[in-house]
Amino acid sequence: SRAREWLASSGVSLEALQRLAAGEGGGAVERSQTLLLVKNIDASVSREELSSLFAKHGQLGHVLLAPGNTLGLVEFVEVGEAKRAFRALAYSKLRGVPLFLEWAPTGVLQPASAGAEQTG
Repeated sequence: SRAREWLASSGVSLEALQRLAAGEGGGAVERSQTLLLVKNIDASVSREELSSLFAKHGQLGHVLLAPGNTLGLVEFVEVGEAKRAFRALAYSKLRGVPLFLEWAPTGVLQPASAGAEQTG
């Protein structure tokens, strides 16, 4: 699918996401402290809009938005800023739609994506 191809080309580990979806490890999946999975994103939201919303809470590393807005990944530089953003934005509405946030499993964002789609 187009989303799978995009995830792979953006340095996102499909295997880590699939482990999370399958609930492997009895829910004891190790989670990142700086990388958020953003779900339930309105189809009209742009990467820039998502980035500016989260940037209000701290310095961002990466912001990735899958085709069709099926999934967003927002990485913060600082753990404290990521936690503040999570508390402030979980279930908040963007274009009238509540955002569903969760901490990404570790290893979702591969180092190969380090130069791609960085925000300033």
